[in-house]
Amino acid sequence: MQFEGKTITVDTTIYDAFKVRAEAGVSLVVVDEELKLLGTLSDGDLRKAILTKNNLSDNISKIFNSNPIFVNENEYSKSFAKDKLIKNKIDMVPVIDKSKRLINIVYLKDYLSDPTKEKIKIPLIVMAGGKGTRLAPFTDILPKPLIPVNGKTVIERIIGGFTEYGIEEISLVVNFKSEILKAYFSELEPSYKINFINEKEPLGTIGGVNLVDLKKHKTFFLTNCDILINIDYSDLYHHHNDSNNDLTLVASTKQFTNPYGVCDLDKNGNLKNIIEKPSSESLVNTGLYVINSSILSLIPSDKPYNATDLIEKLLEEEKRVGIYPIDETQWSDVGQWDEFRKTIEKI
Repeated sequence: MQFEGKTITVDTTIYDAFKVRAEAGVSLVVVDEELKLLGTLSDGDLRKAILTKNNLSDNISKIFNSNPIFVNENEYSKSFAKDKLIKNKIDMVPVIDKSKRLINIVYLKDYLSDPTKEKIKIPLIVMAGGKGTRLAPFTDILPKPLIPVNGKTVIERIIGGFTEYGIEEISLVVNFKSEILKAYFSELEPSYKINFINEKEPLGTIGGVNLVDLKKHKTFFLTNCDILINIDYSDLYHHHNDSNNDLTLVASTKQFTNPYGVCDLDKNGNLKNIIEKPSSESLVNTGLYVINSSILSLIPSDKPYNATDLIEKLLEEEKRVGIYPIDETQWSDVGQWDEFRKTIEKI
């Protein structure tokens, strides 16, 4: 199909639309069976739908833009389309014929001579002190951050994703087998500088953050050392600031399949049907956050404390905790063998 992966229909679920949008990397055109233009669906439309508690299994009929910017065939030129894109601050514009049938899609990225990533100058903290017991026997010998993912360690892949956005101040909070990790980076001689922060005792998934000097910084990224996330980190940063959040949690769509046949009962308790291996969609915590330094006083010193503990405390104190939804194809959890194998096949 000419526009395969670039168009969707109204009956597409929000969950599936998120996946198509993540693969395309740009807004989608909503069409009918005859390719007639019905509207557009942007990343922002999908995030708004999730943040306003729409069910991921609902279709997109109520969330797409049914009054889109478009270009008529008889007025189309590259310069005209470019002006439409820039003037309306959109990433793509559909071109239609007189019957409103889609004949072309013009993308802003095709007009950018230097599509470099926006640079954001905030620190990155990687929590790299865990034992990684789920990855035994590998972690019986080496620390979890050094697990190889297609020729490169997972920690190098994580840091590399951030340095593309200008992140220069990088701290690794370490504990288990930390000397091996330090020795690896001393031999590697990377282009970036790493500040190793040593936990005397394991401090949980966020307790060690208080050991990092963040006095000069209002905001920072925090990530686990066993996740790979392929997103625009500058967009995440701006989402956090624009939402006035104290903490923003990156949450991924995730489909779960029940391995059993589920009994569907009527109101009298009689069996109506058996639903074989039903699936459901949820949002799950990926382990990546944007955090304001002002809330670090809530983290106790010198005792184990997890990110989930902090989030519960923030909610109790009515601080702003937001989410940044992503599609599960943009997230890989290499901290367990099943997901690690899937990641190897995907990358």
